[in-house]
Amino acid sequence: MASRLVAVESAPDNIDQQDATPADTGSHLPFHDGSFDLVLNRHSSYCPNELARVLRPGGTYLTQQRGEGDDELLRLFDRPVHVGPNFGLAVAVGQLEDAGFEILRAEEFDATVRFFDVGAVVYYLRAIPWIVPNFDVEADRATLHRIHDTIESEGSFGVGSYRFLIEARTME
Repeated sequence: MASRLVAVESAPDNIDQQDATPADTGSHLPFHDGSFDLVLNRHSSYCPNELARVLRPGGTYLTQQRGEGDDELLRLFDRPVHVGPNFGLAVAVGQLEDAGFEILRAEEFDATVRFFDVGAVVYYLRAIPWIVPNFDVEADRATLHRIHDTIESEGSFGVGSYRFLIEARTME
C-alpha cells in the first residue's frame, strides 16, 4: 500500500477554540470518517471534534503538548506575558471529553530546560520563534549577556517548561 503525505494547516490554538466547531476554526481534516486507528500529535493545536471524526470507534489519540509556561523567558526578554486562560492539562482533557473521548492517561510535568552556553539559547529561540516573539540577537544583546553571565557563574541557565501527555480513546 502506498503512503502519501498530506499537509494540513494546524488548528487555531486550543485555548481559542472554546465552543467552536471545525467549520468555525477552519480545521477540517481532509480524511474520511473513521480513517485511523491512531492519531499522534506533538506540540500542535488540534480540533478534538475532528480527531473524533477521523478516528475509528475505539481509536486512540496520543498527544504531548507544551502548555503555557514560558513566562520566565518572556519577562527576561521584556515581552508581554500571556493574560487570560492558559492551555493546560485540565483544558485539554475537558475539550477531549466534550468531543466524546475517554481519557486513558493524563499526566503533567514541569520540566527545566537547561542551557550551557548562550549560543544554545540563541539557537533555541530562533528554532522556536513563538517562545520569545520578535527575538533578535542585536536588539536582545543585553539580555543575552545577562544569560551568559549566569551560565559563567552558575554553570547553566534554566527555565521552566510545562508539558503534558494525554492518551484518549474514542467510544466504541
